[in-house]
Amino acid sequence: MKTINYLFILLFCFTVSCTNDAIHYEGESYLHFVTAGSDQFVEQGIGQKDVNIPYGTVSTVSGDNEVKLVLDPSSTAKEGVDFQIVKGTDNPSGKNNGVFTIRLLESGASVTAKKATFTLQSGTIKNSVIDYQSYTMVMSLKCSATLMNANFKNTVAFWNSVNGNYDIVQSSTTNQLRVKDFLDTGIDLVLNYNPDTYIVTVPDQYTGSKYSSAPYVGAEIWVKPSTDATQISSFNPCTKVLTVYGNYYLKGTTAAYGNNQERFVGN
Repeated sequence: MKTINYLFILLFCFTVSCTNDAIHYEGESYLHFVTAGSDQFVEQGIGQKDVNIPYGTVSTVSGDNEVKLVLDPSSTAKEGVDFQIVKGTDNPSGKNNGVFTIRLLESGASVTAKKATFTLQSGTIKNSVIDYQSYTMVMSLKCSATLMNANFKNTVAFWNSVNGNYDIVQSSTTNQLRVKDFLDTGIDLVLNYNPDTYIVTVPDQYTGSKYSSAPYVGAEIWVKPSTDATQISSFNPCTKVLTVYGNYYLKGTTAAYGNNQERFVGN
């Protein structure tokens, strides 16, 4: 019955506009995670990385109460191999929040993501029936983007012949790669990237070529990002693979070659 009353109060707070004093819940504390999870990377060469997992209670906790972080046995990430639980117990006395600490281990990390799902356990505080009742951490190895400074083979090709070799370099512009002489001699394919996720964007750029047939003779051929939102360009410096989805089109017209993939694999 207490749980039902607690849920009723929360629903009332969400659906009724209160202009006076804030409503204070003074019932049982109830445990919950603050978020559903996170994506975490351990960078190559740093050895390890500590990550905090925050949790909360619906009301301020009084007295001595131990809260434990428990690993779900279905997790693909293994304790002692992929990570360590540095701080797996907490006492939130006098507070309505706390944190646990997980240490990601480079020695067990791989470019293939692994998942560790955690739940909360306490002998004195009940678990909440609202979000979030579990926390999933997705962990993987992250290598430096500088590893992309190398020679690559164009294994899936549209613009050029398949299996052509191209140098990829870091541009003088921050967070930018250049595929040297890819579009034409002296004209690089410019790619911007997010340094945290290595997601790539293709800035609108001229290929250096012009269309030669009617009715668009002389129209410049440009390339821009794919118009298909499911085609996400990215690279993985650990495996040295770059996948680019671009849309080649005729500038100033409605004509286009459509969305096409360019894939580069390190030699």
